[in-house]
Amino acid sequence: SHMEEYLVQKSWPSECPDPSCNHISKKEQDYRRYLHDMHHYHKVICVASKEAHKK
Repeated sequence: SHMEEYLVQKSWPSECPDPSCNHISKKEQDYRRYLHDMHHYHKVICVASKEAHKK
């Protein structure tokens, strides 16, 4: 998915993509949970895709 490709390319720590938010996540999993909890992304964002990490 587009989100998986985006996350694989990110470096950590990383800022939230929302311009009105200044949250910084130290790890990918924290970033995923934050997007789900605070910005209401679908719950599948919380689980890393195995295919995305094989690239």
